[in-house]
Amino acid sequence: MITRKNIRINVLRIAMLAGLLSLPRALQAQSEIVRFESRDMTVEEIFLAIMRQTPYTFVVNHSYLDVTRGVTLSATGMTLDQAVTRALEGTGNEYEIRKQHIIIKRAVIQPSVATWQEERARVAPVRKSPFNGTDRDRIEKQEPSPATGALASPLYYYSLREIVPEQEKLPRFEIKTNLLQVAATTPHLGIEIGLGNRTTLEISGSYNPWRLNTMDENNKKRVYWIALAEARYWSCERFNGHFFGVHAFHGRYNISNHDIPLLFDKQYRYEGNLTGAGISYGYNLMIDRRWSVELNAGIGLARVNYDRYSCRLCAGDRTSFGKLYFGPTRAGITLAYILK
Repeated sequence: MITRKNIRINVLRIAMLAGLLSLPRALQAQSEIVRFESRDMTVEEIFLAIMRQTPYTFVVNHSYLDVTRGVTLSATGMTLDQAVTRALEGTGNEYEIRKQHIIIKRAVIQPSVATWQEERARVAPVRKSPFNGTDRDRIEKQEPSPATGALASPLYYYSLREIVPEQEKLPRFEIKTNLLQVAATTPHLGIEIGLGNRTTLEISGSYNPWRLNTMDENNKKRVYWIALAEARYWSCERFNGHFFGVHAFHGRYNISNHDIPLLFDKQYRYEGNLTGAGISYGYNLMIDRRWSVELNAGIGLARVNYDRYSCRLCAGDRTSFGKLYFGPTRAGITLAYILK
């Protein structure tokens, strides 16, 4: 039954939702989470990290702010507002967001004419300004603002740096090895290539050549190779933080006297191939600017074709099989080194 109370509650809910959706863009930007490689960075490195992870660019007058100044952040993950505020702490500057620009400016509300003239003499020539011609003309003529009557604050800003292409500031290549496979005596090597700001492609391979007791009836062996390709999307920036992947793989094997859950047992020898695909999730932890440790796990589907030999040493008495496998398709603790 619809009552006046229900109507009032629903109207209130709609109003609250509309209010949240209509929050000023600047407030939404300030609450955006930004991640950094370390807690000790320069102001420039902080600004560049923010520009890579958000749609905003910085404009700053280098006469007001030394971008090479070192800053210690309180954490490697912070809101945009916290990061910029920390970078400007103690410099006498503040920031303002206008459209796609984060503007760094002096924390002066209404400078006097004398102060304005001193600043005009000190500021270097204009290289780039995000503001329209009317603003620039008014400043050049030292005209007061038509809205407040106060003299306009200087709007001469240098662009911090052109970030095109942005990818040049991020690592491009990683070489890596899966420590879990190495611990299982299986050599593994991979390379990961940066495609975009948040996308990469990993290509890796494993080869196990070991044959144990191949001349006796036990015929213990675990010989195989497998190649894998995975496209990844990073939630922060490539090679840093969380990622989601889609992978495909193919390999061949000759396995005897080994139990492999969900696939093979020790009674027979198996020889064949497998092809499959899956999805994965992982996290890459930067140790320093060159080294990182990656944790990942994946699940998927594979088509497994093989000949099963009735005894571990047999070569002629065989039966062919084919089946679908669903389960874990990859797992790793990977040590990675950034080449470039």
